[in-house]
Amino acid sequence: MFPASADTPGASDIQAIVYLHNTIENPAADGEDREFLFNGVGWLNDLTREKTGLPFVDLDAQQKESLLRQIEQSRAGRNWLSLLLTYVLEALLADPVYGGNPDGIGWKWLEHQPGYPTPPADKSWYKLAAPVRYQRKA
Repeated sequence: MFPASADTPGASDIQAIVYLHNTIENPAADGEDREFLFNGVGWLNDLTREKTGLPFVDLDAQQKESLLRQIEQSRAGRNWLSLLLTYVLEALLADPVYGGNPDGIGWKWLEHQPGYPTPPADKSWYKLAAPVRYQRKA
């Protein structure tokens, strides 16, 4: 979803998986997001195995792109991809203390100077925040 190029860091470079894990496994995280993301991964892998007989991670870039484009055709698929991309962009832009953007690689790519001071590891939002649950209006 966020491939690297000669001058652009990719999802693996910005440690998007580490960031996503740190964020959604936190007790203060939105449980609906977590469930939707995990269900989407299952959906993607089921579709991939049905179409290719392989897990998604074993496909080449062209096959992955084709399956993501197929998922994008449904509303649920677009919503899932949008949410996943939101977390990838957060990994690109967040302070490295949260697990993504190692050594500020995303900031450097965007020529962004972060504010100071940056949060110390023991005072990151997910260690300080108590879980908050919002009730959605019907």
